[in-house]
Amino acid sequence: MKIKTKIYLIFIVYLILLITLGNALIITARQMVHSIEKSDIASDMVQELFGLNVLTNDYILFESERAKEQWQSVYVSLGDIIAHNFPHERKVKHTHTHKEESILHELHEDYKVVGELFPKITDSAISKELRDRLVSQILIKSQEMVEGAFELSHISQRTILKAQGRDNVFNITFLTAMLILVLIGFYTLISSALKPIKKLVEGTEIIGKGNLQYKIEVKGNNEFGDLAAAFNHMTTNLEQTTASRDDLNKEIAERKQAEIMITKQQEQLNSIFDGIDDVIYVADPDTYELLLTNDVAKKIWGEDIIGKKCYEVLQGRNSPCPFCTNKKILEKPGEPVIWEFQNEITKKWYRCFDKAIQWSDGKMVRFELAMDITEMKEAQQQIIKEKAITESVLDSIPGIFYQIDIKGKFIRTNKHFQELVGKTEQEMNTLNAVELFEGEDKQSIAQAMQKVFVDGSSSVEANMMIQDKKIPFYFTGILTKIDDIPYLIGMGTDVSALKEIETNLRKTNRELEMFNKMAVGREKRMIELKRKINALSKELGNEEPFDLSFAEDGPAKETNS
Repeated sequence: MKIKTKIYLIFIVYLILLITLGNALIITARQMVHSIEKSDIASDMVQELFGLNVLTNDYILFESERAKEQWQSVYVSLGDIIAHNFPHERKVKHTHTHKEESILHELHEDYKVVGELFPKITDSAISKELRDRLVSQILIKSQEMVEGAFELSHISQRTILKAQGRDNVFNITFLTAMLILVLIGFYTLISSALKPIKKLVEGTEIIGKGNLQYKIEVKGNNEFGDLAAAFNHMTTNLEQTTASRDDLNKEIAERKQAEIMITKQQEQLNSIFDGIDDVIYVADPDTYELLLTNDVAKKIWGEDIIGKKCYEVLQGRNSPCPFCTNKKILEKPGEPVIWEFQNEITKKWYRCFDKAIQWSDGKMVRFELAMDITEMKEAQQQIIKEKAITESVLDSIPGIFYQIDIKGKFIRTNKHFQELVGKTEQEMNTLNAVELFEGEDKQSIAQAMQKVFVDGSSSVEANMMIQDKKIPFYFTGILTKIDDIPYLIGMGTDVSALKEIETNLRKTNRELEMFNKMAVGREKRMIELKRKINALSKELGNEEPFDLSFAEDGPAKETNS
């Protein structure tokens, strides 16, 4: 057979093998693409789950509407990913193993449970204990979903490795077969001088395809042998360099990705903190350096405060604050410490919520949210002052003051009332108003009190028992409502002196009436005597000496002395 024919036949066989190898590579590549797609989807699941966990913790910490909306957005995105791959709902047809199908089913069930639990924790009516249990269940289910997603990723990676292994075996097998056929076909065509060159060329091609572990075997103590050894040494060094470079690139890529994630989370956290109207800062409990502050804190204490000591910036001190709560929050991480304090620089009052949280480097740091309660404190002081003034006014009035509820119980009395009946304020508050009266007076007081709650006002005079004595009082009452609760408010005035004056007036009036009667009788007798004198004088021819016209027209006036 001609050499040319042999070359054609070898070329045809070589072409057939190449086509076969190409088909095998295409099939393997498709399998690897599918596995890589599944691995990427699993990674997306993990990323969304981590985001869901972070937003869950953010909502538990701040209970903001924004965290709730972001959680729901991430939850919907995660649902789309699961639905994309779930056996009964996925839109893209991927082949899954029985184990993958089982994991996807569990992920779908856990996803629905998380979606049912989260709205419950946003209900403000539930107790803290129930919320904590629901949050624990969400976190457990989220962790199970993360583990499931990681398992899917590991299965995909193992599938990729198996496909690569099969591909390598197949490539080696076909390359070996091709090499054998080429060697057999051309063995008779090449001389012993061309064989080393041929091996070097073939080795170069193999290594050029990425198989750096391939060693060129050229025997003989000649230049071809030295060239082959040098080439093998070069491929060994290149393999080591490539492996080190790949590991380094992989580590760099992982670190960059982690840095991007941390930066993104930090930006989100800063955005949330800046949207809160209260002071927020994070400080290192060991060095007291400020690690983070929101815009509100920067507006009060300055922009360039990160890295400075918290006690110097926030309190104007040269050493840590004696009232610092670092020890308390670090003893019980996760439990908040709530306290109130007046800032020594701003002179404002704050209600502080302190808590130990884990920072990005894994260290526990101090987190504080301080609410400005200065106006509330001032309002409380004003209320206390007004209450003191009211108490002073009530205690200074000469009468008794009382506030009674609809059941007749004393709610409030002034000191004069308490001293009058010889009881303390606490003892007065245990009494019913009618207990201070007897007989008809008790019934009159009860009716007057009832009239206040029906008609709005009333007054009554009754004798109140004070130290076994009946003292007359004039009582008044009007209806008022405090927090929509009806109360009787009124005053009582001791009318003992008025009663005594009234008695004396009646006695004086009786005496005056008797004197008046006596004076009127004498006056009548005098008029009769004067009339007789006037008549006698008239008979004698003289003028009447007395003017008696007053007896009918008014007071008498003597005309003659």
